[in-house]
Amino acid sequence: MSSIAIAMFMVSNAIFGLVGSLLINIVDAVTTKRGNTSWPSSDINEGHLDYYYWLLCFLNLLNFFYYLVCCRIYRSSSLSGSHELGQEGSHFGH
Repeated sequence: MSSIAIAMFMVSNAIFGLVGSLLINIVDAVTTKRGNTSWPSSDINEGHLDYYYWLLCFLNLLNFFYYLVCCRIYRSSSLSGSHELGQEGSHFGH
């Protein structure tokens, strides 16, 4: 069982490494379109890493809101399921 968990962990690390690399390439391509200096430039004085980190902050905020929506959906489905079980259990007690 632990070998499956380690394999899943390693595969997820590989996938998210590729997603991070893809994100850097997309940001670099979009920000250099009009002849501007790219945000993740190799020259730290020319680039705008602060903009890139604000983009990451925004993406994490979107992920947090998605998490809250999933929690609300799960809570509402689990409450309706426990309510139905409570009604069925009361029939068995009488």
